[in-house]
Amino acid sequence: YNQTKMAASWECPNLPMLSFPMKETSKNTFLALKILIGAHYEENPDSFDEEIKQLDQLREAAAKASRDSSGMNVMRRYLAQLHLVKARFPVQTCGQLPVDFAWKDVYTGVEYIQEGINIEQACVLYNIASLHGQLGSNLHRNTEQEMKEACTHFQCAAGAFVFLDENFGMNSCKDLAPEFLALYKNLMLGQAQECLVEKSLKGTSKVKNNTIAKLSAKVADYYTLILKALESDPCSVISKKQKDWVKLIKSKQCYYSSIAYLFQALSSAEMGKHGEKVAYFQMALQKATTAGKAAKGNDLVQEAATNLIAHVSELHQVALKENDQIYHERVPSPDDLPPVQGSDIVKPVVFQPIDGKQAGTDILGRLVPMKAYEAASVYSEEKATLLRSLMSSVEAKDEELQQYMFSLNVGEMETLNKEPKLPDEVLQLHNLLESKTDVLRKLHSDMEELLALSEKASDDLTLVAKRRHEEEHEEQEFQARFGSRASSQVCASIWKEWENYQSFHQQGLKSNRELKVMLDTHYKNLLLLSGPLSVLSSIVPKASLLDTPPEEGTSQRWEELLAKIEQMKQQRQTLMAQLREQMNKEDITKTLIGHVGKNMDGFIDEHMKKHRECAEVIRLNLAAQERILAAVTEANAGMARKRLTAQELDKRQNEVFDSLVASANSFPLLQNKIREGLGFYTRFHDNIQKLKKKADDVCAARKKERQALERTSPTPPEPVVSEASKVLPIQGPRLPSFPPVGGGTQVLPSSQPASGQLPPARPPKKSELRGTPLQQGPMEQTDQSERPELPSHVVPALPTPAPAATPVSAPLFPMVSMATPTPLLLPEGLDPQITELHKTLLELQGQLQGAQGSMIVQGAQGSTGFQGVQGSVVGVQGAQGSLLSRLPTLDQHSTNLPQVSNQQASSSHGFGQSDAEIDHSLSYIRDVRSPIPSAGMPPSSEMSGMPLSSEMSGMPLSSEMSGM
Repeated sequence: YNQTKMAASWECPNLPMLSFPMKETSKNTFLALKILIGAHYEENPDSFDEEIKQLDQLREAAAKASRDSSGMNVMRRYLAQLHLVKARFPVQTCGQLPVDFAWKDVYTGVEYIQEGINIEQACVLYNIASLHGQLGSNLHRNTEQEMKEACTHFQCAAGAFVFLDENFGMNSCKDLAPEFLALYKNLMLGQAQECLVEKSLKGTSKVKNNTIAKLSAKVADYYTLILKALESDPCSVISKKQKDWVKLIKSKQCYYSSIAYLFQALSSAEMGKHGEKVAYFQMALQKATTAGKAAKGNDLVQEAATNLIAHVSELHQVALKENDQIYHERVPSPDDLPPVQGSDIVKPVVFQPIDGKQAGTDILGRLVPMKAYEAASVYSEEKATLLRSLMSSVEAKDEELQQYMFSLNVGEMETLNKEPKLPDEVLQLHNLLESKTDVLRKLHSDMEELLALSEKASDDLTLVAKRRHEEEHEEQEFQARFGSRASSQVCASIWKEWENYQSFHQQGLKSNRELKVMLDTHYKNLLLLSGPLSVLSSIVPKASLLDTPPEEGTSQRWEELLAKIEQMKQQRQTLMAQLREQMNKEDITKTLIGHVGKNMDGFIDEHMKKHRECAEVIRLNLAAQERILAAVTEANAGMARKRLTAQELDKRQNEVFDSLVASANSFPLLQNKIREGLGFYTRFHDNIQKLKKKADDVCAARKKERQALERTSPTPPEPVVSEASKVLPIQGPRLPSFPPVGGGTQVLPSSQPASGQLPPARPPKKSELRGTPLQQGPMEQTDQSERPELPSHVVPALPTPAPAATPVSAPLFPMVSMATPTPLLLPEGLDPQITELHKTLLELQGQLQGAQGSMIVQGAQGSTGFQGVQGSVVGVQGAQGSLLSRLPTLDQHSTNLPQVSNQQASSSHGFGQSDAEIDHSLSYIRDVRSPIPSAGMPPSSEMSGMPLSSEMSGMPLSSEMSGM
């Protein structure tokens, strides 16, 4: 341990390196190439003047190349162009190139002139190797990077010398003889190995002692071979020219031998061979001493040897003492020690005469030999055949894999391992609704407003219904007391209008409920779509919310196999892309030109080798697919539970996404329908208010009418039906019918209403009144704005209801309906006075109806004469009430009318009245014809042709009023 530590504390200094001088040449030209161009190519030689000029310039630059990497690139490009020129003009067909090249010997200085391009190629190649040696020797090698660069330069130099020896054995140039080339190669390899030893001896190195010993021994072996070559011919010329080379090489040979023995001793110590350790230290000390003696005159090497001697001597003394005192092992003699076998780590770098990176553009690229074209075609077909075969196999395997993965439906389980992601459609809807929260809240408030309007309409319609119920109840009580009478057409029109409104409102309520349900269904989703994206993403169901997946081991194995399948696919695609790109980009035309006249088949096979290697890797990938799929099939059996979980998760996610899309699509519909609903109920509310006002006014007027009739009319007696009331039909004007008295039977035509019912009075025609037409339906009341339209916000749209069967305008003021009494059918030959009495009664009824029509017109037009007409109507109503109160008595007297016309038949008719009773009846009828003092209005004769008020002047009266 102590000795190893002491050895590590010593560092080997960087000893000087050797290199060879470069050859020199004189100026020359390639003009003679024009002769060969004209003879062997169908080209005009003069058209290649520019190319020949470029060759001449390139040669001159290579001859004067700088001693750096730029000069190296120039020489390599020139060598590549020479190689291409030689391939275009092979010696077998063209003979030697008719150009003389002159180069000097590096050691003797003798100039050699030789015809042909071979001498040019050899000398340029030598200069390239020499420059590599010089660049490596000039590096200080103080850093690891510099050591690496120096080693590479020496290896490249050795490779160039090997290529030169194998292809250009030049006997005419002595400095390029095979012996020289072997010496050059060994010197470059020895110095490259020396760089590795220097790197191993650095303090940070962790190389084993035994390895350092073997590396150092190989360096010593190289230098031993060089010493032998320098001491023999023809290489002895170098020692004469470079006298210090022998001393330096000999000192380095001993120096590295000493290092080899030193680290072999340390290796023996590690193995517990202490006697052998002492012997190796002794050998190391001897070699170090010899190195110091051989390095006289070289201060750097001598200093390094001195330091090594001191270091080895110290280690030797310690080892010797330990062995003597502790281990007592026998120390073998130097002859008995096992030799240290050198390990050759460095190799020459194979030289490529045509380097694509440094060759540059082919100067004579227009000249391509036919054999080069043929070889290129063969090579291209070889590549295409290989590529087609691979593509067919890959496509078959890809299709098999795709079908298998589809059958397993692997994609459905990917949702369990991935973070939920919103689909593009939902993201687009989010972008459209983003930051529209205020609009959505306004939509919600509009819905609340719509429901409030609908509820208000329900309350108003309920009030109208209550008013109707009260009116009908009071009317029934009135008719029960005073007898039946015809119903009011005005009330019927209002109630019909109420029924229409009620129908519309029910449809509107249905629409509101549907809109409310739709809004409640989609409102939450709409808020999510308009809010932050993070909140929207958080609602997507996750795998953690579902059942626990299967056992971790099964799931992990499944994931590993899927990852392996994906890796296999990616590797296959990458390899195929690389092979295709490699084949497409490859252009070996230049290389083929350089091999014209050689074995083209071997050359093509050599270049196809790299493609076949890549193809073999792809085939291995394809073969692995079957084994992987078998493992996936086995693992799939344990994934049933996880598959069900994935299906459930996918279902829930799709439900959420579909719900969001449906809510976003319903947003415009909700906006439009709620807006339409608000518009409808706003107008509907106004119309209901008008209807409510009309109902209140009409019901109040009807109530006043009944009260007036109750005051003026006595309680009617119970009717008594007798046979005396039976009469025959008579010709002449029909009179109002009265309740029969004494059991008489009333004869009615088939067109008349049933017994006990009064026919309704005919309302005025449109042509009989001025101003706004009165006979309008509920949909045509005042103007188009008040028309009770069907709610357009119905979802879906409801059909438009049919108009009312009997459209009657809704009056805006109190109105009393007066029915026309059923005409009495009197016997023939009746007294004219009685007939005139009935006529007067009819005229009075017509006068009342005309006054009512005038009131409707004046009230609808808002005229000030409305109150005057109303007063006249009240007066006529009073007269009518007085007359009606006498009708029972008139009916009683009417039983005596047949006696007046036919006294002879009194007994046969069964009246049985006396003459006094008949005279009393006639007198009563005359009283009825006279003006009624309590009517409060002028007699009917005075009203004939006169309007009821000043406002009614110019207004046409009814047909009954016009004749009064």
